[in-house]
Amino acid sequence: MASSDRIGPIAHAPMAELAAWSWLTHSAPSVRSRLLELARAHGWDPNAIAAVIAHESAGDPKAVNPHSGATGLIQWMPATAKAYGTSVDALERMSALEQLDFVERYFASAFASHPPAEVGEYYLAVFMPSLAGEPDELRVAAKGSKVYDQNAGLDANKDGVLDVGDVKQAIRRMYSGRPAAALDMASPALSPAPRCPFRKAPGGKAGPLLALLVAGSAGGLWWFRRRAH
Repeated sequence: MASSDRIGPIAHAPMAELAAWSWLTHSAPSVRSRLLELARAHGWDPNAIAAVIAHESAGDPKAVNPHSGATGLIQWMPATAKAYGTSVDALERMSALEQLDFVERYFASAFASHPPAEVGEYYLAVFMPSLAGEPDELRVAAKGSKVYDQNAGLDANKDGVLDVGDVKQAIRRMYSGRPAAALDMASPALSPAPRCPFRKAPGGKAGPLLALLVAGSAGGLWWFRRRAH
């Protein structure tokens, strides 16, 4: 992949103030405060975590992928939820504030042996934590494989190869394009509350926006992958 096709590593900023991410402006002040608190308690970048949540669920704690069953703010798979003493059904019933306790536990475990050095590693920890510390050039999957085909939207230059850098740059892009304004931590939550495009409808089917994403954009495919964590 040519260097011009990739956003390179972005150093994280543990003491940064939260930016005015859309999902956070529509979330309660208690959610904003909790996210900033947990990030600073561990020396994590609060905006990197906010970017991962925006990417995975748009900040919707009830987001359920109708294809994989991945649930919640960071799209927990059933087996991962069980390993943390909960379930995807229980997570779906939790508020964003309650889920942040599990988000904290997840990242604490993921970063126990390899603390993040740049923002791309926050998404890598959610996407496939076994790749922590690997170079950007390491191949993850090639076109035609299940992993690639379920994550084709991450292959920005469409070269048919998904590597560690491809995975990381999704968050590098979101992070570098984050709102310039600082978040007003105390302002009331805007309406409506965060809602993910693929959130499961009451009848168990995805809404019409999901169908549009599938039909009209290969980039939407990454929403439907079976998660590796």
